[in-house]
Amino acid sequence: MKKKSANYLSLLLTAVLLILCLTGCGGTQSKSGASAEKEAAPSGGRTSAKLTVWMFNDMSTPGDYYITYWKNVEKETGYRITVRTYSTQQLKDKLKIGVATKELPDIFTVWGGSYPEFLFDARACTPVQNYLKESNTLFKESYLQTYTDGNNYIIPCFPEAYTVLLSNDNLLKKLGLSVPKNWEELMQFVRAVRQYNAVNGTDYTPMELGDKDNWAGDLLYSTIVNRIDPDAIENLAKGKIRLDSAPFRQACDRIRQLIAAGAFPKDFLEMGDTEAVENFSQGKALLMVNQSPILQYLQNNMGEDNFSVNPFPSCSSRHDKDYSQYNLAINYSLEPGLCINSYSNYKNEAAKACLKFADAVNRINVAEGGYIDITDKNIVAPLTIAKPTRQLREMLFYAKKESPYLYSLLKHPQADDFRSMTKKLYAGEYSTEVFLREGKKYLKFSQIKMKKSY
Repeated sequence: MKKKSANYLSLLLTAVLLILCLTGCGGTQSKSGASAEKEAAPSGGRTSAKLTVWMFNDMSTPGDYYITYWKNVEKETGYRITVRTYSTQQLKDKLKIGVATKELPDIFTVWGGSYPEFLFDARACTPVQNYLKESNTLFKESYLQTYTDGNNYIIPCFPEAYTVLLSNDNLLKKLGLSVPKNWEELMQFVRAVRQYNAVNGTDYTPMELGDKDNWAGDLLYSTIVNRIDPDAIENLAKGKIRLDSAPFRQACDRIRQLIAAGAFPKDFLEMGDTEAVENFSQGKALLMVNQSPILQYLQNNMGEDNFSVNPFPSCSSRHDKDYSQYNLAINYSLEPGLCINSYSNYKNEAAKACLKFADAVNRINVAEGGYIDITDKNIVAPLTIAKPTRQLREMLFYAKKESPYLYSLLKHPQADDFRSMTKKLYAGEYSTEVFLREGKKYLKFSQIKMKKSY
């Protein structure tokens, strides 16, 4: 009897020890892949959260402090924050996979416009309107656009991006040229650079472009449409005009004229935008169409006095004295920023970290660089602002109309399909007629509310 009792007691102790071991060593696995381990709150009641952040970094955008400032947030909050950076395309691929497998990090960057719809529709993001209301950041209303379901899913931390024409001032002076103001002057400009190269044995590019990513060429197409008719893209989205109407047809012809004149590098279809930006910064091209967020990179690498920000020339066949006051907004509806994984075990902590981060980088942008303020805090800009940034501020201040980039209005994957089709126009695979006919297949517009025009 004693032997049986001893055996029973031994088995009972073994079972208890096994349960204790499993309870102490095991952890809950988040469905999302976000950190699921929770530690006891240290003295003071602070939660020792573990957060993973995915950010994009394409060398020229965003500024390095968008990556390094998370260390400051980590110190201020006591959270453990792991930041992983990816190129734009890498991050887009990872977000698609992450949604399908429910393996997204606690915090991740999204672009604006219609891009993040697939994340919101999959309920992968946490609504953040309550966090925004409770914060002291005071974001401008234009940065708090709601999704079609009435929720806010993005904590903004990037200023709106605009199309800009950048010019290398040293090369302009060397060749005795000035920034063109209309289409005829632009074509004369291209011919003048080509002639200078032929006479002097140089190889300067009139207009830098790298379209391997299917982005820069598509942006230039929308820019030309906007310079022909600033209402065209918005009217297309509203069904008031068709893709084969005059502005879109003329823009195709303008693109073909630039290619025929030799405006772009010979290998522009095999060269990415990052390489094109580098070529411009190294003094290999006189002009380049790109987005305003690269100004800081160029100021750091070229020097703020060596290049300028200009409006793209008027592309209308008639004289348009106001052409320089029509801005093309690259996001236009939803603004880019940070999303919080709906499966994260640390939603509150993630929101706190994001808001601290957004407030801090905006303050750096405005107080140190004189850049666009995304809040209503009236942060004071420095007395001396770098020339390119000052020119951008003036361009926005005097604007009469803000128009959307076509890509930002299209649903996905149609938006990416339209970009790929635009590349075929540049490659000569599509004539104007084929481009306009095939393009209609991809005109499925997002239902996200557009911003009001100026």
